[in-house]
Amino acid sequence: MISNTHCAYILQKGKNQGKPCGRRVKKTRCCSRHEKWESYLMGHTGYVTCLEVLLDGVSLASGSRDKTVRLWNTTTGDCLRTLEGHTRSVECLAVLSDGVSLASGSDDKTVKIWNTTTGNCLRTLEGHTSSVLCLAVLSDGVSLASGSYDTTIKLWDTRTGACTRTLKAAAMAAL
Repeated sequence: MISNTHCAYILQKGKNQGKPCGRRVKKTRCCSRHEKWESYLMGHTGYVTCLEVLLDGVSLASGSRDKTVRLWNTTTGDCLRTLEGHTRSVECLAVLSDGVSLASGSDDKTVKIWNTTTGNCLRTLEGHTSSVLCLAVLSDGVSLASGSYDTTIKLWDTRTGACTRTLKAAAMAAL
């Protein structure tokens, strides 16, 4: 059976440089715009929205509108693991400094902390009232910042899942 998926080839030039191609393709053939089958990481059923290189330098994490995070071996192109648990699109990823944990932010208003070795969700961070759009690991190696469409930045202790601080952005100017 042939299944549909999307091309995850990273565009090298033009206005979409650095973004995934996203064209719908069949698993039995590559996207006609790109030359080599080896360039494709096949598996997501929705557009790829974010990418993060893991600390081993060989693995890549991708988030998608299909509500999953996939871990890839970039040498072989194999999907190592699929992380499922979000109920809406995954918008952002961040690798934690322990080298094993990965954070994912979603349109479902949550941040999930995953163990990339086991695929288990270690904890779900809740508190935003809108989509989580960006993540950043702080230099202490324990704190994670999440930015949301709700105009807040939340600081989290990744060991406990506790929100340690909420920063509220100034009101947006009227258009």
